[in-house]
Amino acid sequence: IVVKIQDDRKVFLNNKEIGTIENKTKLEQEVKSLFEIRKTQNRKDATTVFLQASKNMKYEEVVKIIDSLKAIGAEPIGLQIDGIAQ
Repeated sequence: IVVKIQDDRKVFLNNKEIGTIENKTKLEQEVKSLFEIRKTQNRKDATTVFLQASKNMKYEEVVKIIDSLKAIGAEPIGLQIDGIAQ
C-alpha cells in the first residue's frame, strides 16, 4: 500500500487520487478496506503502508497523514522522501 503526498497537497493511494491533506476521510476508508482484504489473505504485511512525500513538504503536513494512518491501524509505516541526494 503506497500513499503519496504531492506538493499541491493532493493525496494518492496506489497512484489513484483520493483526497487532500485536509480531507483524509476517503483515504482512511480505502486503506482500512485494503487492510481487511489483506488480513483475510493472512498476509504478514496486511497493515504495512509506505508514505511518499517530497522533501519540500512541511513536516507538519506529512505528520497529519501519518497520524491518520496510525489511527486506522497502519503498522509499520515506511517513509520514502523524494529528492534526497544519496
